[in-house]
Amino acid sequence: MTTGGDFDYKAFRKDWDNLLERQKYKEAEKLCHEGLAKSPLDQSRGRLYNHLGYLYENFLDDKTFDDILEHYVLSLQVDESNANSHYNLANFLLEQGMQHLLRALELNPNHGKANKRYANLTPIKANTTLDFNGHKYQVVEVVEDGVRATRLRKRADGGYELSEDAPVYVEVSQPEKVHPSSGKKSQRTNNMANGDGGGGGGRMNGMEIEDGGYNNNGAKRGCCVKCVGYW
Repeated sequence: MTTGGDFDYKAFRKDWDNLLERQKYKEAEKLCHEGLAKSPLDQSRGRLYNHLGYLYENFLDDKTFDDILEHYVLSLQVDESNANSHYNLANFLLEQGMQHLLRALELNPNHGKANKRYANLTPIKANTTLDFNGHKYQVVEVVEDGVRATRLRKRADGGYELSEDAPVYVEVSQPEKVHPSSGKKSQRTNNMANGDGGGGGGRMNGMEIEDGGYNNNGAKRGCCVKCVGYW
């Protein structure tokens, strides 16, 4: 394998951070493509593809699902040991999956499998509403293997309010329907790194760009394209 070429990743990162801080996203895209033309190293190319996927997901609205997915997968095809690329791909697909899951529940609130999947993905916390044995309860506190919750009573207008009953213990180790007290739908996805992505509007959190603690001697394995195909 050739080494280095004319590509300097540290210099690239300095320029990248500067462009994102100034919201020059098309120039940042061009910078990545210029780096790909110079870099023969799998490690560097993997990083650059990851940067492009990250850029497409968060800042370039003309990019599609396929554009984003392609570049995260390309990153792993050339360097399977990049943990940040694995995280970004997983985070992106989970965001997309949650949108479809919420849409399924919007279309059919009684969809059994969708409710169970949502329950398993949604953390139960204080003020969460549970459907249990035909009654609704509002969580007071989370305890071991369950919650303490107060039963809700239905008002004449169809809404619910807290009853005067004392809180009871409800086992939720195998949750039934779970409805967060408040929530919002995500857009295509708006995750943005705190610091690692370098400024540029600060749109949410969750993404990873920097390859901190990168293992230069990490063994390469086959990419997870097969897994993506199943998705």
